[in-house]
Amino acid sequence: MKTTSRRWGTIITFVVGVAALAGFLVGCSDDDERLDIGPEPSAITVEQLIFNPKSPAPGDTMQATAVVTASTQNIGDFVSYSWSNSGGTLIENNLSSVRWVAPTNSGVFTLTCTASNSVNSSTESENVFVGSLLDLITSRAGEMYPRTDNTMIYLSPPADADSGVIVRQLDLTTGEDVVVFPAEEKAGSQYSFDAEAQHAGHMLVERAFQQKLTVVYDDIAGGIQTVIARDPRPFSPEVTRPNEFSSPYVAHDGTGLTYQGSLLDQEATPAQGGVDTFAVYIYDIVASTTQRATFVGDNFYPSFSSDANYLVYIANHEGTFEWEFYSLPLDNMVAKADTSAGKLVKLTDSGGLFGSESIPPEPVPFLWNPQPGTPVLAALATDDRIWLINPAGGDGTPVDIPGRIVDGVWSNDGQTLAVSSFDGDASRASIHLVNLSGGATLLYQALERDRIGLLTWSPEDTYLVYTVDRSGEIWYELYDVEGSTGLTKPARITPAWVPGFAVDYGSPLMTLRSSWMRMPGSVTAYLFFLDQDTPRVMSLDLSGI
Repeated sequence: MKTTSRRWGTIITFVVGVAALAGFLVGCSDDDERLDIGPEPSAITVEQLIFNPKSPAPGDTMQATAVVTASTQNIGDFVSYSWSNSGGTLIENNLSSVRWVAPTNSGVFTLTCTASNSVNSSTESENVFVGSLLDLITSRAGEMYPRTDNTMIYLSPPADADSGVIVRQLDLTTGEDVVVFPAEEKAGSQYSFDAEAQHAGHMLVERAFQQKLTVVYDDIAGGIQTVIARDPRPFSPEVTRPNEFSSPYVAHDGTGLTYQGSLLDQEATPAQGGVDTFAVYIYDIVASTTQRATFVGDNFYPSFSSDANYLVYIANHEGTFEWEFYSLPLDNMVAKADTSAGKLVKLTDSGGLFGSESIPPEPVPFLWNPQPGTPVLAALATDDRIWLINPAGGDGTPVDIPGRIVDGVWSNDGQTLAVSSFDGDASRASIHLVNLSGGATLLYQALERDRIGLLTWSPEDTYLVYTVDRSGEIWYELYDVEGSTGLTKPARITPAWVPGFAVDYGSPLMTLRSSWMRMPGSVTAYLFFLDQDTPRVMSLDLSGI
């Protein structure tokens, strides 16, 4: 990866107030006459304001320091300072480093510093977020699914991450935290949930059945789990088998579950004459029935469109490892099989960019638009481009965004896809907004070498919250997408931390993405912290923004 460094040449950077200038302390002299002991002074610039702590709690005292640069040492030319603030109290306002007492309420406040010498004046403003982080889940926190009834479903890994994760339910009002499916046997992986986190599906290696690999349907409301498919042979990581089940996906409306696997009567490996064919299956949650939907070629990574009108999957129909997206129409979770004339629709014509030259192909990251009325699939191809795909047909639309795609998330109204990327040539991370036609607009370009990941939208799609990784430290930032607060740059909303052992806790069984309370009008964010030996979640009230 190419990196670049800033060449300052003869520019000397100094922090006024930290270093002495020609033996004099900054601001200690009222003499207007410049000492004639050096070259003519040059213009100064307030490069940045440094805050410590970066994100104080209400009522905290924060140190604010102005970093000033000049092209010469400006010997004997003294700098004066003037600070102002939009809230809180400045204990000093005429030094290079001042103390600021944060307000007792949460919010984003602006501190401004003007530095002046005999040549010019320079002004810089920075936003500081004031808020209280409160413990929500203090141990073994995982992937979160807030509901509209003020409860949250979340995954929780045991001490041994390889043994799978369990489902827990947290009441956000009372704090009651219970295990939804108490049986230890039911810990699994590859969880998928419907939009309201009432139904789910996951993979499980059953100890009681000689290590059989199974697909499980999770009735979260009823607290019942049902095995809907069980591999006929014991699970063995050392043996390559053509009929492994995997990749369960639950419909947004909770009416069905789809998964992949080969013929259930297939016992022989390909080397023994077995047929290396994978099929897609549908489990009708309402009717408790299973249907095999595909009979042609190899078919993987199935999902339902957000309106539940199509079954969509990746297939290799030509036998040349040219993996593309296909769809089949659905009628109340009953598929028109791919052997039905005219029913199978090829959705992309990328030349095989949705898989590798292997069976099964590498998983393709994809994300359905959350609005049933806008059933658009965003998928990441192997050429590192995002494609927008209509399940009803068409060739798909590739989206051009510079750099390597890191993350993506649909807005709640389904109109915008936010995408973070990292351009190695420019050594810059960026956030782009993609519309439904595939047009991308640059929203924000981060500081050099910063990485941006794990984007989430606020409930009204007003803000984006994301993680920033800089030199091994991680923190959360908030970006005002709509500009309703007047903020023109991101606001840092948490202190930085250095990831501990928890960075590998439960990985790769789940994602540790932040979330938001889904109650109407709420502005509470739930943020993961991996600075201890167990992942935890803290809540942050953003109502003051």
